[in-house]
Amino acid sequence: NEVGRINPNIRSIIAFNTDSRVIPTVRSNGILMAQITPTGGLIPGSSSIVQFDAWNWQDASYQSDDGVHLNWPNMGISTSDEEESEKQEKRRKRSLAELRSFFDDAKAYAATAASTPRNLKLEAMRGLFDGSKKLFIRSNEARGIIAALNFALEYGITPVLVGAADAWMLTDMLKANNVAVILARTHRLPRRRHEDIDQPFKTPALLRDAGLRFCLAGNGNWDQRNLPFLAGTAAAYGLSKEEALKAISLSTAEILGIADRTGSLTVGKDATLLVVDGDLLDMRSSRVEQAFIQGREVDLDNKQKMLYRKFMQKYGLKPTE
Repeated sequence: NEVGRINPNIRSIIAFNTDSRVIPTVRSNGILMAQITPTGGLIPGSSSIVQFDAWNWQDASYQSDDGVHLNWPNMGISTSDEEESEKQEKRRKRSLAELRSFFDDAKAYAATAASTPRNLKLEAMRGLFDGSKKLFIRSNEARGIIAALNFALEYGITPVLVGAADAWMLTDMLKANNVAVILARTHRLPRRRHEDIDQPFKTPALLRDAGLRFCLAGNGNWDQRNLPFLAGTAAAYGLSKEEALKAISLSTAEILGIADRTGSLTVGKDATLLVVDGDLLDMRSSRVEQAFIQGREVDLDNKQKMLYRKFMQKYGLKPTE
């Protein structure tokens, strides 16, 4: 939902979806943890990292308020109509002015001791300037990525780039500034007519070749169940199977700052893992048989499986799962 143009004090963990249909469905396909992020507005709010075996959001919380999210304004004009073009240009300039004014206030506020009464919006931004929070900037177009990176660097912040469809065009710039990339929605058409039809599939390998830190992500809560298959496609277009698996596990944990606790099978880390029959990255053979979150085995049943069994039995057929 639209939560306002600048509302970084909104804690996205409050929006943790306890819907009994969505979480079991993504969990049964191997998605055991996620960063829950707010949407809408220029700065929709703060995200939190959760694990998917909990009674409530407090139990689910793995790392609260890990970062602030910024939706960078579109830098292009999407119409040939002169009047509409002027309106779009005015909206963009207004949005950029609002962002700059707000970040100026936030930086000044962060430089002061805690005040009474507290300004919740500015308080939520404090961690960006002392390094305790990350700034996640969502932008797909090259112009937006350049503008967003320059903006963040002005305030002494190294952001994490989200979406980043055009990141493959700017690898030198991103590498020089040590910018990590959360590459979203690679199962799509290319952004431009002249690009290769498989450009989105090749982008992970191009980021790897450039030496960038990156991971893969989906869009929306329901789409997360297909995350392993995004990695599988990346493996078919240049990544090794190990690199593709890392792009949805250890690399993600490293970028989110939780690699000391999860992301790999290492002594001392949480026992969050899968047992799979077949290839997790292959939609034709993947079959998640067991899953463990922090050492607890979790139930992999879900509404879709229950409906499958129900109607197979109705017609006297034997379920194959």
